[in-house]
Formats: sequence, structure tokens, C-alpha cells
Amino acid sequence: LRTAFQVKRSARMCGECEPCTRTEDCGQCDFCKDMKKFGGPNKIRQKCRLRQCVVRARKMLRVRDEEFSLCERKDNIMHRDRRYSDDYDENDMEPYYKGRNASWGSDDEDGPLYSPVPRKKAIKVKHVKRRNKKFDKKKESRRHKQKQKHRDRLRHSERGDGRHGGDLQQCLGPNCIESTRPNSKYCSEDCGMKLATNRIYEILPQRIQQWQQSPCIAEEQGKKQLERIRREQQAARMRLAEMERRFHELEGIIAKAKQQVVQQDEDVNETDSEDTDLQIFCVSCSHPINPKVALRHMERCYAKYESQTSFGSIFPTRIEG
Repeated sequence: LRTAFQVKRSARMCGECEPCTRTEDCGQCDFCKDMKKFGGPNKIRQKCRLRQCVVRARKMLRVRDEEFSLCERKDNIMHRDRRYSDDYDENDMEPYYKGRNASWGSDDEDGPLYSPVPRKKAIKVKHVKRRNKKFDKKKESRRHKQKQKHRDRLRHSERGDGRHGGDLQQCLGPNCIESTRPNSKYCSEDCGMKLATNRIYEILPQRIQQWQQSPCIAEEQGKKQLERIRREQQAARMRLAEMERRFHELEGIIAKAKQQVVQQDEDVNETDSEDTDLQIFCVSCSHPINPKVALRHMERCYAKYESQTSFGSIFPTRIEG
């Protein structure tokens, strides 16, 4: 037969309690929300709380206070029956020592050397007291674990998954005295909207003032660009005004020119021209000539000197005049 300490740790089901007979997960506890099939990250990797065995489960977070105290009383009674303290009589301990020491106490050679009374005392001092100390330590550690489990169970019950029907809380809405809905802080959506509106009215003006007081780099750059564009627009307007002024002046000159009369039959007064002493010098021969015949003289003089000039000859050019 397999004893209690030979049972594997993975076999944590008694097969008789209600959680062991349950086949489906609740989908509401923190362990179910951690599972991949319910969209969780699968970090805790624990069975559903409603499917954990009450007898063999390591984490008894579902057990209520009455069941927890009942299990604790059963454990104390069981360990009290197995405990051998100094308060027991030697007659009560004699059957235990006889059954335990039957193998090595039945030898005939050991009979005259050792008496049964000192043998009982030696076992009592070395083993029973040591066993009592170990049991006290185990009991303290077991109590510590049970207290920790009890705290975890209370913390889990305070989270309020809605399965055990916790105490109803008051709605957080402004001037509302109704109780909250399951898995909510408000009795209705209107209370939540009112609270959010009041919160916005209280926070938003202060945030807007802080935003207006804090300098914005993009806004400063935009102001600089606007100033530059305004200066360019002013310079363009000044240029347009100058061009408009010149245009009007030109239009006035053209209008005056159109009003003038052209004189086609102009008599040239030769006497007036002869009276003038204006003379110019020829560019080729340097002789003074009359401006009237200056063009014809320069053409002829240039042709004459050009004909007398020879290029690429071994003889020098002889120019008369």
C-alpha cells in the first residue's frame, strides 16, 4: 500500500469533493484570467480556483473561515494522538517500545546486559524529546503557512469577483446614495459621466493656464516666419508703388508726344549754317572739315589710305598726305 508521503505532488485530487467533480473552469477568477484560452499571459499557471481540491490542494484560497477552522482542529487532534510527551506514563509507552524494539530486544545475549527500564529511558531522552521539538517546529511552520493562506484568501475575497456576493459599496457619483452595480464603481452610466464632467471642469482650466504659460518652440518659430513674410510683403508693396509711379510718368510723356505736330517741310537755311564756325577733324588725315560734308570726306579719306596700305610685304608702306 502507498503511504501518504509516497503520493506524488502532482496528484492533488481526492476525487470526492465538489471541486474535483467540476469539469469546466469558471473563467472569472484570477487563475482563469491568466490562462491562454481566456486571453491571459499564462504566467501563474494554476488551476481554476473552483476546481482546486479542498483536501489535497496546496493553495486553499477558496476555503471559507468555518472550513479553515475545522481543518485546523482536525490536524491538531491527529497530531496530538501521535505525540509522545513527558506527561505520559511509562506503562503507556511500554507497548510502543516493545513493538519497536522487538527485533533487537529479543536476543538472549542482550537480556542480562541491559534492563528494560534504562532502555526505555534512553529512547525517551534521545528520540521522544527530539521528536517533540521537531513536531513543535513543524507545527509552527504549519501554522505560519495556514495564516498566510488565510491572508491570501481574505485578500482574494476583498477583490470582489462577484462570486461570493460581497458587501455592496456606495456609488462614487456626485450626491448619489445608491449602491454600485456588480464589477462597477457607479450605480449607472449617468453617475460616471457626471463625475467625469466635474473632474474635467476642475482640472481643465488649470491645465489650459499651464499650457498657455509654458513657451512653445513651434509657436515662436511661426511668429518669426510671419514677421519675415510681413517684411517681404511691405517691400513688395513699395516696389509696386514705385513701378506704378514710373508707369504714370511714362504714360504722361507718351501722351505729350502724341499731341505734338510733325513738321515735314522744313526749310534748311544755308546762310545760318554757313555763319556757324563749327568744324570737326578727320580721323584719318586730321584735317578740319565742315560738319555737313564730314561723313562723305571720312569715307573717301579712309578708302584712300586703305588702298595705299600693304600687308605681308617686305617693302614699307608709303602713304602720301
